[in-house]
Amino acid sequence: MIKAIKLSLYTLLIVVVIAFCLDWLYTYSYKNPVYARDKVSWMYSINEKKIKEYDYALFGSSRCIYHINPVQIERETGIKGINLGYSGSNPFEIKLMVHEFLEINQPDRIFVQLDDRFNRVHRDPISITPWIPFIRKPYLYEEIKKNDSLSFYLKNIPFYRYTQYESKLGIRNVALSYMKENNFSELEGFKAMSGIAGKGKTKDYNLIDEPNPHILEIQRWCDELGVKVDFFTAPYYNRTINTAVIAKHVAPYKDFSEIFDDRLYFSDPNHLNGKGAEEFTRIFIKEYFKIE
Repeated sequence: MIKAIKLSLYTLLIVVVIAFCLDWLYTYSYKNPVYARDKVSWMYSINEKKIKEYDYALFGSSRCIYHINPVQIERETGIKGINLGYSGSNPFEIKLMVHEFLEINQPDRIFVQLDDRFNRVHRDPISITPWIPFIRKPYLYEEIKKNDSLSFYLKNIPFYRYTQYESKLGIRNVALSYMKENNFSELEGFKAMSGIAGKGKTKDYNLIDEPNPHILEIQRWCDELGVKVDFFTAPYYNRTINTAVIAKHVAPYKDFSEIFDDRLYFSDPNHLNGKGAEEFTRIFIKEYFKIE
């Protein structure tokens, strides 16, 4: 009986030690990647000296990533920026990205892309994933626990968070962070889509007339820090959205949702292709950086 208890205790101790070691290894890999696997890890991995060079930053979902090219802006204006949009972000994830970026960098201004996700107040179950390795940061934990009943366990049980998000944060992803090069830095976070959108059917997005608390927090932070913030809606094809709701609750705001009606500029109804992104970036420069 005593031998069985001792064996159980030894086994438990070994499991706990392995869990702590794996937790440390995985977390270190996401905090210090050779090749960052996602925008969140990439942002954290940029050293402080480099990140302070940015004059502006762009935030949003995939409709930010694929639409505005900071390299083109720098080439035409000399103004250096970074595109920190990432796929699937709701206002909650956008808020986290803005907060963490502004903790270590104070650009002259930031731009936040808003669209049919404007009314969403909860986390996106997929887009929250890149934040999980960093959940022990006090601000992130306090915010995530408002939306996730498992947050206590994700933070405090060694390696539990990586087992729960194994498909996105598991051994394959950790290994690739040392082996597979990304191109985030090459275009400062921008990525061009290919292809041409089909004609398809028109779709209407109807926003509810109410403010988003996460966006209000972003406005408050920027006011406190003296950072200018501009909100905008990127182009759609064959989509309509009552952007008057967004304009009512945020300022300054610019609606670009209907500036293109040529599907040759689009990869799909929600995303520009490379040609469209180049033209939209040119328009963006004229609007915000006063280059004629």
